[in-house]
Amino acid sequence: MKKYLLVGVVGLLLLTGCGGKKADIVCTASLDQAGIKMDGTYYGYLTDGKVSKVEMEIKFEDEATAKLMCSALQQENEEGTTVKCDGKTITAVAEKGGEFAGKTKEEFVKAVEATGMKCK
Repeated sequence: MKKYLLVGVVGLLLLTGCGGKKADIVCTASLDQAGIKMDGTYYGYLTDGKVSKVEMEIKFEDEATAKLMCSALQQENEEGTTVKCDGKTITAVAEKGGEFAGKTKEEFVKAVEATGMKCK
């Protein structure tokens, strides 16, 4: 009985979107450069039509590469950005939008797609 209740609660959260705000813009890319394979996703959040928060998630095929890249990102870390590393995944969150702060959806998409990512 508890198992079914837990499944029902998790399903309800997923269906209703509760538990966190859904990103307004999602941009993705898969890269394979010099034998380094990774999948990247940008999540853009808008407030009053302007970028107010950006999350970036990069998943590497190789954990050693992820650790090396994480170390580099943490050293370059700009104020207001949090970088977390977990195995093969790096997550960076710019609570105030980072370099994209105040940009419109169109400006954000144009800048991110210029790097080779696809947005929707």
